Amino acid sequence: MHAIIRYPEWLNSTYHDPRIMKPIFFAVVGAVFILGLITAPALNITSVLTQQTTASSQSSAGMQQAMQQPIDLSFALPSAFAQVSDAQAQSMVQAGAQIHQITLVAKEEDVTLPQGDVIHAMTFNGTIPAPTLRATQGDVIKITMINDKSNKMIHSIDMHPSIISAVPNYGPVSPGQNKTYTFVATNAGFFKYHCEGNAVIGMDQHVFSGMAGGFIIDPKNGYSGYPDWQMQDNGNNSTSLVRKHISPAAKEVALVFSEWYITKSGDYDQTAMFNHQPTYTTINGIPFGYDPVITKTKGAMPLHFKQGDHVRFFLLNVGDAPVYFHIVGEQLGRITDGQVVNGYGKQTYFIGGSDDAIVDVVFNTPGVFAMVNHDYASLFKGQAGLVVVDGPDGEPGKSLGLTNYDNPSNAIPPPGKNSIPVDTVPYYLGTPLKASLSDVLQGTPSSSNQTSSQPTTSQTTSNSTTSNSTASSSGSTTNVSIVAGAANLADKAFSPDAVTVSVGDTVTWTNNDSQGHTITSGTGPNDPNMGSQFNSSPGYAHIITPGATFSHTFNATGTFQYFCELHPTMVGSVTVK
Repeated sequence: MHAIIRYPEWLNSTYHDPRIMKPIFFAVVGAVFILGLITAPALNITSVLTQQTTASSQSSAGMQQAMQQPIDLSFALPSAFAQVSDAQAQSMVQAGAQIHQITLVAKEEDVTLPQGDVIHAMTFNGTIPAPTLRATQGDVIKITMINDKSNKMIHSIDMHPSIISAVPNYGPVSPGQNKTYTFVATNAGFFKYHCEGNAVIGMDQHVFSGMAGGFIIDPKNGYSGYPDWQMQDNGNNSTSLVRKHISPAAKEVALVFSEWYITKSGDYDQTAMFNHQPTYTTINGIPFGYDPVITKTKGAMPLHFKQGDHVRFFLLNVGDAPVYFHIVGEQLGRITDGQVVNGYGKQTYFIGGSDDAIVDVVFNTPGVFAMVNHDYASLFKGQAGLVVVDGPDGEPGKSLGLTNYDNPSNAIPPPGKNSIPVDTVPYYLGTPLKASLSDVLQGTPSSSNQTSSQPTTSQTTSNSTTSNSTASSSGSTTNVSIVAGAANLADKAFSPDAVTVSVGDTVTWTNNDSQGHTITSGTGPNDPNMGSQFNSSPGYAHIITPGATFSHTFNATGTFQYFCELHPTMVGSVTVK
């Protein structure tokens, strides 16, 4: 039996060449068919996407409602979307891999630009861009994204350095909820991570409201040196051109390029985004944030180095506008694109949207250099900053009032392979979360022989010792389960919800739920002494992720109430006799 295909009449029209149009017809039909297979299982996804198109020109009540309700991305073949399991991660760690436990907290807050604009922003961990994270090829990365309970919007987390199914791992997280997934850092580069909104609905608003950052994955064997042409001073007013080998060791800078599209009231302007008309362009969130000299931007700080410094620039474009990276007065010594060297001694390098490059520069000449996007429209809207390079006499830094070599903290990434330490001073757009999160923000790895799914930490108080691994004691151990669906079960979230133990005994909580929780002493978030007796996750660090445990040894009598900071209605108690 042969199928009869009836082509639309226009395919055979004298105005169209059938040899060209028929393949196009099949391609379009095939694309529509595949798109249907992908989107059909999701609840009402087609109508929601149609609403988004309408919302580009005018506000849609249906769209606003869709953005407030988590979109169901349950598929019929969940095994096809599996992430790295805890068992696989632990096996890799036992074999010598590093594991990074990283917590990102979605926080909606207003920020003020130096230009005076107040923006209704969205952040990860309080800053724009989100914190720069760092790991090495082959490391295990365990991401927990918490949507702060004070937020109004649904958020999510898309990690470009991961190779796992976007569905359901990057799915929506409602306020007060959280999501954890694990992946292996496979390829080296400077990768974007960002909020996807509610299953991509509203993703543009979330990204252009500040919810994007960079994740450096260092090559497994570190960075390599490279050859560089330089002028050599031979004395007696004599110079010569020589070819030198540049060491892989370098001071490092991370620059994240993006745009602000804002209305006069500080809201996101989607129409301006669709028309590619940014209000400002930015480097690390701030227009002209590294230029206190030419634009005299309030609070701006230049980058500051010494003659002869090798500086490795990690460049990431998280916006829509292309970046043509150029350093006025210098040349780009080596450019690495992905894992391929793409040029030596170039003047400018193109970085498209959601793309990256690593640029090595040796500053052999003192002076003031301008790092810019050489697209003039973007340059004059904010993507320009200064690099001050001092000679042996400290000039020109002294003349510019620079008294030390501290650099703005938002431009200096966490140290990694072949890094030369750089001193910093606090400089951010936004307010970083408390210092207890610093190890998590940087993705500090646990020791290579750590077998728990989380790095071990400890905290000592006047009467107790707390740890994420099983506490050692001479007493017995009582097990408590964080039950499935705990966030909605109030005083039934723990089983048993009230236990009685003896002095010296240990209580171990196991998370049998599908999302992360904390075990925090106190009656609730308004208790002034919350966390003073024990706390699994101070500052949201080391959330008890699904399958993980937390143990505490009780060395004093009394009744100790506790709750989950992420879901304060979850309560329990321990009585010690």
